[in-house]
Amino acid sequence: MTKEKPLQGMTAQPKNVEQSRTWTRAALTLDTGSMPSPQHLRAILASASLTFSLVTVILGLATGAWSQSATIATGMTMFIFAVYSFRFAWICFTAALTMSGISFQLFGLTVLPEQVLLTILVVHAVRSQLAIAVRPPRRHKAVSRTRLVVAGLLIVCWLLVLTAFSAFSAPSPSQSLRLVIWVFVNVLAVFVVRCLAQNPALLIKDALKITNVMLIVFIIGWLAANLSSSINIFVEADYASSTYRLKGLMLEPNLLAALSLTWLCIGFVYRASIGNGLYWSSLAIMSFGIFMTYTRAAWLILLALIICTLWTTFKAHRGLVVSGCLMVLPFIGFFVFDEATGSTGSIADTIQARFSSILDFETGTGAYRARTWEIAWQDIIRDGWWSGHGYNSFSQSHFSSETSNGTLYLGLLWLSLIYDGGLLSFLLFVSSLFLLWKSSLPHSAWFYVAFIVLSTSTNPTWFMFPWVLAALLIAPRAPQGSLELAQGKSASVYG
Repeated sequence: MTKEKPLQGMTAQPKNVEQSRTWTRAALTLDTGSMPSPQHLRAILASASLTFSLVTVILGLATGAWSQSATIATGMTMFIFAVYSFRFAWICFTAALTMSGISFQLFGLTVLPEQVLLTILVVHAVRSQLAIAVRPPRRHKAVSRTRLVVAGLLIVCWLLVLTAFSAFSAPSPSQSLRLVIWVFVNVLAVFVVRCLAQNPALLIKDALKITNVMLIVFIIGWLAANLSSSINIFVEADYASSTYRLKGLMLEPNLLAALSLTWLCIGFVYRASIGNGLYWSSLAIMSFGIFMTYTRAAWLILLALIICTLWTTFKAHRGLVVSGCLMVLPFIGFFVFDEATGSTGSIADTIQARFSSILDFETGTGAYRARTWEIAWQDIIRDGWWSGHGYNSFSQSHFSSETSNGTLYLGLLWLSLIYDGGLLSFLLFVSSLFLLWKSSLPHSAWFYVAFIVLSTSTNPTWFMFPWVLAALLIAPRAPQGSLELAQGKSASVYG
């Protein structure tokens, strides 16, 4: 019988499989030498955070900058705890995905909260990778791994093509290159999440919970705006009525609808792992939020997803009555709101009008989009199919008095791929998307169909959430206890 090779740091050799398993468990709890205990580290970080917060608040009181100082103190406290706890970092990161409408200046650059918190996840990913001495056996076929490698190479080539056209063809190279850097960071998030998501179901559970909490806060803000007839940070005025569209802290309502719907698709894929209770509560909360964004493309996919969910639940004979009741609750609340305020009639009329105008390209946003598509198509034909204009260059060269910022926005992603980087850019992106789809878990088609349809009205690739969610669908799931840690190393543990 061939002797097994001992683990690093072990002097004896396992004589049987059971002893080998015992040593594997021991490898996960190796002594870290003189490292402080987790309790000691937690106490040090808590003390440091409290001291920093108190000093910041005192300085704020002394200088009069109370609100700014409190914000900085809270942010730094959360940052310190996120560095220590992977779970806390992930919760903060998924909460930041709902805040794409918030940006700030950092060293002269405009950054989003999700981009800052990604740096903490990078730290946890590096710690986890350095701590692993023996990799678990691969559970995916080699062809699946090959697809992922090819998809990654295609995405990188797509970004290089965009970089070249943005640098040499864009009317404002600096603006285009800044957005290209954003997308580079988004692609980095895919690799980071894949490194950390050894058990994606745990990540998805917490992500859905915090996203639901954020949506409830947004919905409360939407209710307050409609009750008081006063706009606030969570809504924007609808162009065709006196009602307000829910947008939360996202840049626009369409993006909030895209975020909520794609999270629902992820929940549908993992609902056996996350539990029916969390999935159905998410479906009820996010469905109401999606309806209040007035995003018609999202309505269509949501309706199909609800029908599919009810059908599969009925086939399994589990919780059909409960699920039906949960789906009715938002609409009961809708009519109660109508009776209480007398103002919901305009909301209902707005929803009905949007349903009836889904294919209307003569008036409203339909006419605006049709006109932007026509202008972009003429530019492409004039300059050639293989000639790109630079990333998001359409807004740099076309202006309009109809929009709030005075520029036209090309919301159709599939046309903007050709406009920005030529036909080569389109082929690279679509090919990589197809390979990712083929390498994903069963039922992942819901996510990719939702992404394709929603990308007809907005460009979600600027932001991190579609990239992160795609990574969760292809993340490897290693059996617990199969990773062996190098001696003296400690990995980021979720919990």
